Amino acid sequence: MSRGGKEYFDPIHGAIDLDPLAVRCMDTPVFQRLRELKQLGSSYYVFGGASHNRFEHSVGVYHLSRTMIDRFCSSQPELGITDDERSAVGLAGLLHDLGHGPFSHVFDAEFIPRARPGVSWTHEQMSINLIDVMLEQGELGDDISPDVVASVKGMIMGGKAPKGHGGKGTADSTANAPADATMDRRDSAAATTGASAP
Repeated sequence: MSRGGKEYFDPIHGAIDLDPLAVRCMDTPVFQRLRELKQLGSSYYVFGGASHNRFEHSVGVYHLSRTMIDRFCSSQPELGITDDERSAVGLAGLLHDLGHGPFSHVFDAEFIPRARPGVSWTHEQMSINLIDVMLEQGELGDDISPDVVASVKGMIMGGKAPKGHGGKGTADSTANAPADATMDRRDSAAATTGASAP
């Protein structure tokens, strides 16, 4: 575990090492509110066991994203993945669902169109907006690189790979990309089945 980091015990993935920037993100009120948002939205009212929340899910996606990028670093050093790129991949996983509203996707697909007809709104864009708020308020410290922030935002929006690595492969594997095997979907499947996603 890195200096200033913490260890979080996850019921699905076990002990997860958090780097100092992840800890700063998690310690914000904006991130802590995810504890109250159910991952499966209103399904919890019918299936009482579907109680995992966006907080747990986000930490799980962080863990899976960091595990994936660390494997790339160790098995393919010729890629030259930098510490900033590693950080961006982990943070994109951690913050990808920051903008969810109550009842998760029901809020996006049902509530917003009825409450604000004609308004274009996505939880991904709200995640970006909330990251900007956290940065403006100095909650993430002053040592976060603008390149890391830009990469995190790009990955959350589903397309920008870390700087210097042409294709979308790393971004696709992290959060809101169209690929079927994203870390986001792997964590959701693990939480639903109770099996850890390696």
